[in-house]
Parts: sequence; C-alpha cells; structure tokens
Amino acid sequence: MASLDSRKVERALKKKGFIEEAGDHKYFRLYVDGKDTGIFTKMSRNNQDVGDGLIKKMANQLKMEPSFFKAFTDCTKTNNDYLEELFKQNIL
Repeated sequence: MASLDSRKVERALKKKGFIEEAGDHKYFRLYVDGKDTGIFTKMSRNNQDVGDGLIKKMANQLKMEPSFFKAFTDCTKTNNDYLEELFKQNIL
C-alpha cells in the first residue's frame, strides 16, 4: 500500500463528518446527528505523508480495514458507506 498525502486525508475526514479538535495533534472525531460516536483518530501536525503503519493505526481507530480507509480518503467510499459498515459491525 502506498502512502497518502496528509492534507488529502484531513480534507476527506472533514468532508465526511469528522470534526477537528485542538490538541497536541490534529484530532478528528466522528459525530452523527450531532452526537459524539466515540470514534476518533489523530494525525501529526507536521503534514508528512501517511505511511502504511499509520494507515493501519488510523483505520483501526476508525473501525475499518486499511483498504477501506484508502478508498474512504480517495472518496470512492462515502460517509454513508462508512456508517453502513459501522452499523453492520454493531458499533453504531
């Protein structure tokens, strides 16, 4: 799996319902219908590319497979696709 541009990942998360929160890192928390789901991930503030190891960690934090994470950030998977997966896994 190739690395991803961190700015692209950040834009995709924000576009799909994640809210950025302040902290020592960039925290992105998922809200659905205005409610905090408890699902979040974080990124470094240095804008380095997101490599394989971090892709796996972020995907795990977001309760998705790394391949789904890549498709999610490439915008071939939508927020509805993601929420559907979360419902299938009984997370939401």
